[in-house]
Amino acid sequence: WDFDIESNAGNNFYPFMIAKLRSNFASDPDNRYLITGAPQCPIPEPNMNEIITRAQFDYLWVQFYNNPGCSVDGTINFADWKKNVAGTPSADAKIFIGVP
Repeated sequence: WDFDIESNAGNNFYPFMIAKLRSNFASDPDNRYLITGAPQCPIPEPNMNEIITRAQFDYLWVQFYNNPGCSVDGTINFADWKKNVAGTPSADAKIFIGVP
């Protein structure tokens, strides 16, 4: 399951939840757990930017569709997303471009 947040209400609580999940995951060294998100393409992302920049994600499946300027030939691209997460807990997240 991905964090695919479609509203920015309550975003200040998600980083705490993700930190708790990571703490719980650490108590199970026999398994590998990942935190993944599916943000929309615009930067700043209107619903998840606060979460992505305050919590550690392992994978981001950026939705490069259904938003103005967001497509494989749009104005927002992969490099913009790498810059957006640089210097945040999600700086090492693997970023994937989601297209229909």
